[in-house]
Amino acid sequence: MQVRKLRLIIVLFTIFLLVPISVSAGDSDGDGSDDSEDAFPDDPTQWADSDGDGYGDNADGNWPDSCPMNFGASSIDRNGCPDTDGDGYSDPDESWPAHPEGNGDTFPQDSNEWADTDEDGFGDNTDVDDDEDGVLDSEDSCPLSSLGWTSTPSIDFDSDGCMDWEDLDDDGDGFLDSGDLCPNTPNGETVNSDGCSDSQLDSDGDGVDDETDAFPEDPSESQDTDGDGCGDNGDAFPDDPTQCSDSDGDGYGDNADGNWPDSCPMNFGDSWRDRKGCPDTDGDGYSDAGDAFPDDLTQWSDSDDDGFGDNPNGNVPDSCPMNFGASSIDRNGCPDTDGDGYSDAGDAFPQDSNEYADTDGDGIGDSVDQCTETPNWKIANSNGCSTSQLDSDNDGVNDETDAFPEDPSESQDTDGDGFGDNSDAYVTDASRSNSDLSSQVVYVFQGKATTLQYAGILLSCCGLGLTIILGIGRTAKSKSTDKQMKSLLSMIAKSNDNRQLLVVKNLIDKKYLDKKITGEQNTFLKQKITEFETIQDSITIQDSVPSIQPIVQHTITKNISYNIQDSVVTGDGNISEIILPDPSSTGVMKDGFEWLQHEGNNYYRPANQPNTQWHRWQG
Repeated sequence: MQVRKLRLIIVLFTIFLLVPISVSAGDSDGDGSDDSEDAFPDDPTQWADSDGDGYGDNADGNWPDSCPMNFGASSIDRNGCPDTDGDGYSDPDESWPAHPEGNGDTFPQDSNEWADTDEDGFGDNTDVDDDEDGVLDSEDSCPLSSLGWTSTPSIDFDSDGCMDWEDLDDDGDGFLDSGDLCPNTPNGETVNSDGCSDSQLDSDGDGVDDETDAFPEDPSESQDTDGDGCGDNGDAFPDDPTQCSDSDGDGYGDNADGNWPDSCPMNFGDSWRDRKGCPDTDGDGYSDAGDAFPDDLTQWSDSDDDGFGDNPNGNVPDSCPMNFGASSIDRNGCPDTDGDGYSDAGDAFPQDSNEYADTDGDGIGDSVDQCTETPNWKIANSNGCSTSQLDSDNDGVNDETDAFPEDPSESQDTDGDGFGDNSDAYVTDASRSNSDLSSQVVYVFQGKATTLQYAGILLSCCGLGLTIILGIGRTAKSKSTDKQMKSLLSMIAKSNDNRQLLVVKNLIDKKYLDKKITGEQNTFLKQKITEFETIQDSITIQDSVPSIQPIVQHTITKNISYNIQDSVVTGDGNISEIILPDPSSTGVMKDGFEWLQHEGNNYYRPANQPNTQWHRWQG
């Protein structure tokens, strides 16, 4: 019997397990709706959700949608209906009125409120005034007072929620009305032992109650606008908390640590730039003590203390504000070495107080220059005239182009033989002259000479004797010009460019004008310059030891020879034994060269070549 019951139980249990297998594999909850179409595949009571809000359309199923055709998230009073503030309570509608008439949300825009039981306009969650007297229960001394009234000062002076007739301390100051000298003290004010506050007292009797009186014990003061402790009536700066007094009445406060403090608190003044409140005679904003020009409104500073103001737009402005100077004619306040009124920069002769202008730039001041229009790069004599402006023999040809500047009958020597073209029978043949002695002697020895030829021979002999005598004199003179020639030739050799050669050429003209060299030497030197100009591009001139190869050689007179090499002139004296100045020494720029005096001698080198070797001037 027991076995049969056991078998029956097993069969029934097996049937129970196999029953679900017979259900459609596509309907998990067995509600007859395929899972692919079932909005709630695990809830057999719901299968459709028309508005897609998560609540089923079946009113008899689980969590039925109260508004099946309107999407909504309400879940407390109704399911699936619109809930604007998202507090769970549905928005009221015609069929679902608001609380307390219905259960709809009385405050659909406030997520913190939804009900208003006493219909006072305040949600139940925040209504803490049970008796509706306007005083919150937490502050209401009579929270269960009569209904139907609102607390106002006229019936509840201290606003404590109790009407005055039932309040034993109307002003709520802690003193019972029976002993309060000021029973109507404003709410919250501190009172004295008589029950009176400062707003009800006037200690100094100035008509201002103590509460608003900044100086309740001082009848002369009651207000302190800037809060600096000084009453407005006596405060020179009622709106500036950093200043109170102004002893000298100039508008600048006495407090050195305050705003715009007075640097001279006991002396009236209106200065404001360097110091405030100090005397300022000229009214330029700078105090007299700090004004270099206290009587000049346009000037106040003088950085270099030369008496000329720094302001370029002021009176007599300093043209060199950072350099002391006394110039006053061309510029103000600039260095003026010779004190002639012209600044060194504008003075052609900064070391000569008698000269300042050199119109033609010839080195001779205009006051003594007899030729104020000397061409550029021309060397002038002591009167300011160059050879191009002189005509020593008055023959109408200037000395610069006149081959015989001292002979009015001659001005040109075409063949360069020393005989003027006017008297030279062989103008283009330098090998022959009018007194060709050799041809005359031949005639004499042949017995063919005429009386005139004999006379010519005689005159030639006399001329030869005179030439010898003059040659001796010239030999003596040549020694004085020999050094000049050596130095000039050396300068030609040391010239680095045609501009420096032009400077040397002008210097040669000056030497010729001053009769330091002869006309023949002048011509020779000019020829050497011309030759040097043509080969300038092929000559390498070193910075420290310039040299020229081959050595320049020429005979000016029968007994003079010049050799130039490495800045040392040989053949005369012991020049090479002289110790030259240190190359780092600096000299004075003039005529395209830098000049230096050293141990009684003059030395030169090309301009703008610092730290190069110096060369002794033999002039």
